[in-house]
Amino acid sequence: MNISQQPTCVTIRGIVIPAEWDGKGNAVAVAISTFDEEEYLVEHDHTGIQLLSNMHVKVEARGTVIQAEGKKRIKIQHYSLAEPWGQQTAG
Repeated sequence: MNISQQPTCVTIRGIVIPAEWDGKGNAVAVAISTFDEEEYLVEHDHTGIQLLSNMHVKVEARGTVIQAEGKKRIKIQHYSLAEPWGQQTAG
């Protein structure tokens, strides 16, 4: 693995999106697409698996980021969800 930087603790905000699919077209991994057009692949651990059921939901996540092979990867330590994209409540 070609790691280009030391792990950094960050807080990001964005939308949960599919990142990898199985042979049947089901999402098996997720990423967070931030509002400044960055994309962070989420580690496929317990938290990453939980986020599979929250596609297209706004999320704020805090975790450790490593940039390797030109991609940013985040190991999430804490996250909170908002409403699914486009389903905001009137108020």
